[in-house]
Amino acid sequence: MQWNLSAPGEISPGLVATIGYVGSRGVHQPFRVDNFDMVLPGLTPAGYLFPPTPGSQKLNPSFGRVTGMLWQANSFYHALQLVITKNVSHGVQVHGAYTLGKSFDTLSATVADDAFPNGLLNPLFFDQRTTQGFRIMPKL
Repeated sequence: MQWNLSAPGEISPGLVATIGYVGSRGVHQPFRVDNFDMVLPGLTPAGYLFPPTPGSQKLNPSFGRVTGMLWQANSFYHALQLVITKNVSHGVQVHGAYTLGKSFDTLSATVADDAFPNGLLNPLFFDQRTTQGFRIMPKL
């Protein structure tokens, strides 16, 4: 889903400011997992412990690597936009624009995932908090 709203206003003759809001929301986006058949870590007060016990095994030792796709990723984007337009002369205009945006998602790199199972970049499919990303983006 995407939406936007903007409103122009003349500050002085030949000088127009437009302020706007832009937003988007993605739900049920693909969440690619390299290996579902992994040794699940143990959750401790300090975080996840790999492996939880010395004798830990994969979920199903009879299988090798099991790749898959979950449709559970989410994304949000919100931005404030400001555009200033100045009429200089004879139809010539000068524009200045500024965007302050905020983006949040739970897994944006679903295609470029880690090639090594249980590597640091392999997403932990059972806890989406470990794949959250947040970024504030000022742009001139």
